[in-house]
Amino acid sequence: MSPLPSPLLSELELSLLQSPYVTLNSSPKDFLYFNHKQDADSNPQIPSHLPSPPPYLFTVNYSDESFENAYKSVVENMRKYLENATEDNHSLKQLELLKVAVASLLIYVQHNHTGPRVHKLLQHPFVFESNEEIDEHFELYGQDKKHFDSERWQKQRFSTHWEMGNRSEKEEKWFRFDDSLCPVVEFEEDTDGKNKYAIKKLCSDGEMAYALALTPHYLLCAKTILFAPGLSTEYLIDSAVLPSADWWRARVLFFQQQLLPHTAGSIYDKLLSLFSTLENQYGRESKYSEEHRDLVVKFYLEYGNMYHSFMRANQGKKYFQVAKDISDLWTNMTGVLGKRTKFQQEKRSLLVLQARSRSTSAPAHDTNKLNGSHDTTRPVVASAHIDTSTSDEVSESQSEAPSEAPSEAETSMPRHVALDEDSPMLEQIVTDNDKEPNLLPIDQVILLALCLDVKNRNPDHGLTTDEMFPFVHRVEMHPNNWMIHTMSLLVKTRLEAQITKFAQRSLFQLEELVKQFEDDQEECPPEDRLEYFFQLTFPPIYILRKELADRYFEFGGLRTAQSLYEKLELWPEVVRCLHCQDKPKRATALVEKRLEADPQNPEMWDLYGTVANNPEHYEKAWQVSGRSFAKAKRNLGNHYMKSQEWQKALNAYDVSLQLNYMYPRTWFACGCAAIKCQNWQKAMESFSTAVQLDPEDAESWTNLSSIYIQTNQKDKALKTLREALRLKPDNYQMWENHMILCLQTQDYQQVVSSVIQLITLKSRKEVDIKVLGHLVSVLDKLHRDPEHCKEFEALHRRMEVMWDKITNNMSQNPDVWNIYAIYLSILGRFEDMIKARQAEVRSAKVYNWNNDREKLRRVCEASLECTNAQMDIEMMRKKIPDEITLKMYLHGAMSMLQGIAHDETASILFAKEEFMQNVRKRFEEAQRLYESEFPGE
Repeated sequence: MSPLPSPLLSELELSLLQSPYVTLNSSPKDFLYFNHKQDADSNPQIPSHLPSPPPYLFTVNYSDESFENAYKSVVENMRKYLENATEDNHSLKQLELLKVAVASLLIYVQHNHTGPRVHKLLQHPFVFESNEEIDEHFELYGQDKKHFDSERWQKQRFSTHWEMGNRSEKEEKWFRFDDSLCPVVEFEEDTDGKNKYAIKKLCSDGEMAYALALTPHYLLCAKTILFAPGLSTEYLIDSAVLPSADWWRARVLFFQQQLLPHTAGSIYDKLLSLFSTLENQYGRESKYSEEHRDLVVKFYLEYGNMYHSFMRANQGKKYFQVAKDISDLWTNMTGVLGKRTKFQQEKRSLLVLQARSRSTSAPAHDTNKLNGSHDTTRPVVASAHIDTSTSDEVSESQSEAPSEAPSEAETSMPRHVALDEDSPMLEQIVTDNDKEPNLLPIDQVILLALCLDVKNRNPDHGLTTDEMFPFVHRVEMHPNNWMIHTMSLLVKTRLEAQITKFAQRSLFQLEELVKQFEDDQEECPPEDRLEYFFQLTFPPIYILRKELADRYFEFGGLRTAQSLYEKLELWPEVVRCLHCQDKPKRATALVEKRLEADPQNPEMWDLYGTVANNPEHYEKAWQVSGRSFAKAKRNLGNHYMKSQEWQKALNAYDVSLQLNYMYPRTWFACGCAAIKCQNWQKAMESFSTAVQLDPEDAESWTNLSSIYIQTNQKDKALKTLREALRLKPDNYQMWENHMILCLQTQDYQQVVSSVIQLITLKSRKEVDIKVLGHLVSVLDKLHRDPEHCKEFEALHRRMEVMWDKITNNMSQNPDVWNIYAIYLSILGRFEDMIKARQAEVRSAKVYNWNNDREKLRRVCEASLECTNAQMDIEMMRKKIPDEITLKMYLHGAMSMLQGIAHDETASILFAKEEFMQNVRKRFEEAQRLYESEFPGE
């Protein structure tokens, strides 16, 4: 672990990581702000009321609306600020710059993720009742009071900006972070211009950032400061001096990724690099103290969340487990007796999660705001749609609890929507496991992360939902933190949406979560909302609204969904709703109207191409975007694939993937186009990249195996095909390919395994006869060679299992019985072989067999083979010493031959064939044999 510059700086840095909001608001002397003036050439004057010279980071000439120059000036002013630093305070000045970046990031987070909005947050915390209080305040903050107007202050203390005296005449405004740190001056009120510029700069890898995100310029500001390049170091805020700067850089990139509709390759690569560096500083190998244990846990949670966000579930699971181990959290998924419905009389086994923190009682420190006495307290139950005051809905454990007025902590939690009174389900399952101890908030975050891991590692299946619910219920049991509880409710509503009995409540609960952000209530202070936010995967509010619209769409509320999509300006979803309402013309008119208003919008041109099915519109989207809109080329490639223009599709996909390679399905489509063009090298590269990005893509593994077969790389083909079978074991086509490939590589054990799997699949009622015949011939060769006794025994044991399944599932196929009889004869099981021959004859006698030439021939051939076995008297004497059984077999052979020889149809159809002569000859031999063996009968 690299040494920190000083113990003081180390503590300040760690404090900023652990509680950024509290740390920022507890440092009233660390004033840093962004300044802008009408005259860009004027030298900024240091206000007299500030205790030390701050960096003027922004200098903007609004007459030119030069936002580009504004952000360029940030880096220049940062360098000037650090150039003037002495050797003693250089590190502290870097920390000051880091604080400005963190403050900007937190403002963006509050606007888009946690709430409350900044205009409510940036209130002065004091109400001045006397001149003495005013003097005391200004003395504390080292500010000049001469321009202070007490009456004016009282009127404007709820405004976003605090204007000092007559400075508003010069268009200077100080944007204060809770009026305690970072008087960060915003740009002039050109909201549309600065937002558009910020959105444009936050686009990455050909992906367009969401245009309606709130205050994106704060995120861009934080990114500009944190990623400002240094002269002798990679960044101006040097990671060697402030190791935590890389952590904040990773967080900024993570939020930038959330603005994008799809994962961006450059962001992913940079995040991997940053987290790899950070693990040396904050990972489990670092010599962290007990008081910093939670900080290490937070790091691994964010590390795991990063992987999960980029669909790397296996890597994410590893880091979640590391976080669990460091936190010393004990968990146990088990079954207990309990009740799930109101009218259930007997308790039944239910799946629950037992969990214990390293300390069973929650710590009582100011920053966590825990409520250690909440062991049996439930969150406030409220519903915007129904009255929940009836006693029928209260579970046994709730009805027995003493009725107390809800505490302040309870009322500050998100509202929990109750089930409809007619629902037979209980609000909470009643078990013998209800008295679980409270958990540390960080352990609750770990449980939610593990719940996410269950979802990402398993298919969308009922069993997955049943496994996830216990995690959510365990977190809900003790609401310790507003944001953690909000996240648990969100996960719960996603799970309940898949269950009919809870679907309505799920929709109402999601509405309630959206509403709590729209109401912008301050029931929970911002520091509590932010404390564990970075370790959770709570989506931004616009994604939450989209999820609500998606839910209405799934439930058939198309008009409501359409209205929500329109407010979010998600035009592809609006078009989808119109098509579902059978209004295609209106969808086309909507897109055309939007293009009239903004003809340079690449997203609308791309949507127009989809609606009109016109590739020219995709090309137009590509051109107006400055040849940077990857989605246009992807959709163009999809269009050419449908029209079977393979080379054009391949070229379009190539251009798209050069901008952003994080599209496994596009790589898959590119590989398919390359196969059609017989470009095997390109196809191999495409499918290889697809499986690297999405290791769970079975189709890509299968196609990659086919490419290896085509290029005569059978060993690689076999490995890739087995990976595909691991992911999709019920795909019979893959098993057939695996069987043929194993035959070519002479891996007969795996051939037998493939046949067994094919038989096991319910839809398969047939098997490759040639493969069975080849396996039996291989077994015969091994049996004849004494040097291969071990191989013979291993293959024989495996084939025994195979034949049991075949004869039980395919008893109507005479060819199967024929090969099975040969197999039994190799093993020397003579009596079983005769039974197999008899079964062959029976199965050959299908409907109308005696009137069909080929069917009749098959019956005759099977009968002849059966009688040949039954007439092998020497073998029968060895294997069947019982005279009665021997007599029965000989008599049966004679009767079977007699039936064929005297059959009129057979005599007519095969009169001129040698076949019938052989039958008659064998019949005569059977008669003589029977008479010689059993004379006088």
